[in-house]
Amino acid sequence: MAVSSSLGCWYGRPTRRPKQIAGRLRGIEATVHNLMKAVGAYVDEWTPCLLVTSYFVFSVSMYTFCTESLITMFWFIYLTTNFYIAGSTVMEAFMSLTPCRDARKAVSQVTQNGWVFPTPDEDLLVVDLLIVSPASLLESFRVVELSFKGCVSS
Repeated sequence: MAVSSSLGCWYGRPTRRPKQIAGRLRGIEATVHNLMKAVGAYVDEWTPCLLVTSYFVFSVSMYTFCTESLITMFWFIYLTTNFYIAGSTVMEAFMSLTPCRDARKAVSQVTQNGWVFPTPDEDLLVVDLLIVSPASLLESFRVVELSFKGCVSS
């Protein structure tokens, strides 16, 4: 069994100090963070191409190997799904006509009043908006995580 000396050596190697270990951990964390950013950029760049390629391969293999009745069922499901999506889109567009018309009326009324709104500024509520772009989403989660850690440790 080896005995550590007074110089901080164990098995002939110097022991690492906590600051040196923390510095190395920060370096490893930065390396992993940069690696994750690079992998994310790669996935973002190549996903559309891979999806189109896999769709093409799947379609060709399906038409090659499936029977006529299976292809008929596939087209029925495919067209039914597309009909549902198109119908939902038309209904959303139709349902948005009334709010759009009401907004135009409100703008014309305010324009006639010289852009003076009926509600005084003091009576208006405050609305806080947080808009996050996808590029900074990971960094935003990191900020929220750090602020949460600060609240918990306090």
